[in-house]
Amino acid sequence: AILQNTSAQRVAVWTSVFVRFLDGNGGTVRVLGKDEMQANVPAVPPGGRMGVVGLELGQRPDQQPLPVKIEVRVGPSTWWPVSRVKKLEASDFKITEESAENASISFAVNCEYVGGVDDADVMVVLRDQSGKIVGGYQPVKSKLGLPWPSGRSQQKVLIGGVGGTGAVVERTELYVGPTSAAIRAANEAS
Repeated sequence: AILQNTSAQRVAVWTSVFVRFLDGNGGTVRVLGKDEMQANVPAVPPGGRMGVVGLELGQRPDQQPLPVKIEVRVGPSTWWPVSRVKKLEASDFKITEESAENASISFAVNCEYVGGVDDADVMVVLRDQSGKIVGGYQPVKSKLGLPWPSGRSQQKVLIGGVGGTGAVVERTELYVGPTSAAIRAANEAS
């Protein structure tokens, strides 16, 4: 899913996104024993967007149907002035297919955090030729090359699970953002 902040002046902080998977009859498909999965998005800047990924279906019992639809519900956000959350943005990304299953993404990071960030989230949204979201990927933190320095730096991440999804590499979207820990640390330091 893609979460967009429609405010022109405030940062949406600690927004919860709830997802329900539904079968062909509209019934809930339980995932990991739950009716609803939850993802927390630390920060979305004014007018900005952030990918919401990492909600896995897990192992389903044989008798449980495959989900064919999802329902997304956005919970409340805390609204902060722009001055409280420094920018952490990605640009200039280049995607290279490494194999039928994997791709690498090179990108520039612009980090306004004094001293850089020790912790960040990277969300990769996979789309098919028509633009429909067909998957997502959140790289393991140890693979992100953290910490990222202040200013502009080049980064690279390998993403897996691309094969078999119908994803078109050229339509892949990448989002970066500070984690809750990075936001808290920056606010405690100021």
